[in-house]
Amino acid sequence: MTYLVAKSPGGGAFGKYYSRDSLVLVDEFSTALPDQPHKGTNWIIPILSEEITAMCKDWEVRSEGCADDAIFSRTGSVSGSIAEEFARSGVIFHPAKKADRLTGWTIMRRLLADAGGCLASIRN
Repeated sequence: MTYLVAKSPGGGAFGKYYSRDSLVLVDEFSTALPDQPHKGTNWIIPILSEEITAMCKDWEVRSEGCADDAIFSRTGSVSGSIAEEFARSGVIFHPAKKADRLTGWTIMRRLLADAGGCLASIRN
């Protein structure tokens, strides 16, 4: 799963109001099979990179972001790390500053649950 997230300068977009510095999930790219969402397509990195680059091009942003630090480990492959393979295909990743997986998903769920909450608080 690849998310395209933008930081709001404050103001309206997509028919909603977003306070300054809000993180807005703008787009996503998933490789899950439509009829079997628990399974992936098993695409190779050059194909994944093409899709990520195309999504970024649609939004006029660089193909650059953060990823789990596991993609930076060298596992003995002659191709180097997964991050190095992505970089050769034009997608640059930096290690995410993260805690454990449970904490990360808790934060993501909270951010998604709070989405649009600032508009409700402005109306009240």
